[in-house]
Amino acid sequence: MTLADQFGNALDMGAEYDDLRRIAYPKFEQEFLLKGLLSKEQLANRALLRRVMKKEDLSGIPTEWWHFNGHSRSRAKKRYKIIE
Repeated sequence: MTLADQFGNALDMGAEYDDLRRIAYPKFEQEFLLKGLLSKEQLANRALLRRVMKKEDLSGIPTEWWHFNGHSRSRAKKRYKIIE
């Protein structure tokens, strides 16, 4: 999941979708900002995405800026039956 401008251009998030480097981890954003590896604009774009997703009752994970879940694992296990 990402955000785009009015022309369909993806906003700069400081790391690509499916980038598994630590720079893509929300939990390290401030560290990378202080090191100059992420900009304030990139962090603002990530924060906007999280606000929009949270408004729809989705939550992010600490290791991927683009990944959002509708339920925690424990809630999903209680709510849904595994189909084999």
